[in-house]
Amino acid sequence: MPTATAMSGTYRLCFIGTCATGNAGASAASRPTVSSSALEPQKRGPKPSPKNPLQAENAKLTRENARLHKKLRRAELIIDLQKKVSQILGITLPVLEESDDDEVNS
Repeated sequence: MPTATAMSGTYRLCFIGTCATGNAGASAASRPTVSSSALEPQKRGPKPSPKNPLQAENAKLTRENARLHKKLRRAELIIDLQKKVSQILGITLPVLEESDDDEVNS
């Protein structure tokens, strides 16, 4: 006889059927009705949490933000290098006024 954890759903149905019919006082109406899906083995462990639909977009935007920060840092280093080279060579650069981002985008 297989162990309780190794019994298949059909074996369990047969076993329940023989127990119910072996019961002299039990009629067919009083026998428990069991669906085969209830006897199928269940997955063990915690249920996986449902995925947030915005999680993929958030991860994508986080990666893009990191990439742009790296690109900005590289551009700032190049600009600093160009300033130092122009100072060494004695080239004067025109001074540009700092502007707000609103003026640059319009």
